[in-house]
Amino acid sequence: MAHAINTKSGATYTATKTERKSKDSTISAALGSDKIEYNRFGISAIVLLFVVCFSGVTVGVGGMDSALEVGIIVAPTMAVLTTVIAVQPMKYVLGFAAISVLVNLVICILNLTMGASIFV
Repeated sequence: MAHAINTKSGATYTATKTERKSKDSTISAALGSDKIEYNRFGISAIVLLFVVCFSGVTVGVGGMDSALEVGIIVAPTMAVLTTVIAVQPMKYVLGFAAISVLVNLVICILNLTMGASIFV
C-alpha cells in the first residue's frame, strides 16, 4: 500500500507500508498467539485447575510414600504456577503445563501398575 506525500517545495515522496510476519513455530503460534494472549485469564485459570488437580491425584495415587517422587511431581507444577503469577507469555505457561501433565501422567501410570511408589 503506497501513499504519495507532497511537500511545500513541490517534491513528491512515496511511502510504502511493510508488514512483519514472525516465523514462530511454538505452541502459541500454532494456536494463534493473539487469541491465546487475548484470552490469557481464562486459559490460565483452566490450565491451573487442570495441572494442580492432576498433580494432587498423582500424589494421592502413590506419591506420598517417597519425598523424591513428591519433589518430581511438585517441580513442574510450581513452574506452571510461577509462570502464571509472573505473567510470562502464554507459550511458556502452556509449555510448562504440557511438561507437568506428561510427568504426572508417567508417574501416575507407573504407580498404578507397580502398586506402590516408584522410589521407595
